[in-house]
Amino acid sequence: GDGNVSSYGPVGGKKVDWPANCCPVGLLSMAEIDHSIPVCDRLKSPDGKVGERVWILHGRDHFSLCFEAPGTLRKQKPTDSP
Repeated sequence: GDGNVSSYGPVGGKKVDWPANCCPVGLLSMAEIDHSIPVCDRLKSPDGKVGERVWILHGRDHFSLCFEAPGTLRKQKPTDSP
């Protein structure tokens, strides 16, 4: 990656993502809703062992941390929507 957290590159709008096995830290941002800037897939679902992942939650005027607790993850069906 180039350090960009968006799903699309700044020039040409090409789909981009962070490298595989980058880190167990993810990002969820209100910028997706407020400014239509989608966060890249790997940051929404970071690599790492279940129960060891952490998400940075970016609110409009603050940041919070969300720690994944072991045994709380439910399997989701894949969707075709972006």
